[in-house]
Amino acid sequence: MAILGGLNDVTDVKFLVLYILGYAGTPLSRENLIAIAMDAGSVEYFNLAVAIDELLHSGHVDITSHQTPDILKLTEQGKEALSLFEKNLPYNIRRKNQVALIKMLSKIERRNDVTSSVKKTGGGYQVTCTLKEGEDVLLEYSLLVPTQIQAQLIADSFKTDPKNRYMSILQLLVDEKLFEEN
Repeated sequence: MAILGGLNDVTDVKFLVLYILGYAGTPLSRENLIAIAMDAGSVEYFNLAVAIDELLHSGHVDITSHQTPDILKLTEQGKEALSLFEKNLPYNIRRKNQVALIKMLSKIERRNDVTSSVKKTGGGYQVTCTLKEGEDVLLEYSLLVPTQIQAQLIADSFKTDPKNRYMSILQLLVDEKLFEEN
């Protein structure tokens, strides 16, 4: 099924894959690359999968390492092809994919800024949650809870909505009622 206003030829889709990787300036997972192109509504999934496989086979795209075979990077050959054919992609396709890429990179960055871990200790389970913004640590706390289920619930809850947890803790800490004597 053809996508109206999208790329329907596998060769054009290959240029799009090169464009996304080039514009990202960093390796991307196959999953994220597909999500970007699909989010932009530019291509059909089948054509995209074929294009990625053909680019890997031709040497325009490569995996970053055998330990991470799902992470793709642009090769020198791919960069050369991109510089020659980038303008062949319609402006609206380039623009939609730039927007989708920026959204995805922001999501990846947010994921990297939020961490939580669970570690078994002698007295139970230690949960450590951290929220960073760039290099600055906005919030970091560690709790000891008796069960692994509780620890995992706390860790997962923090990762699901870290900004709300941050705001709740901040509100709790500055609540004037905490300092009143009964």
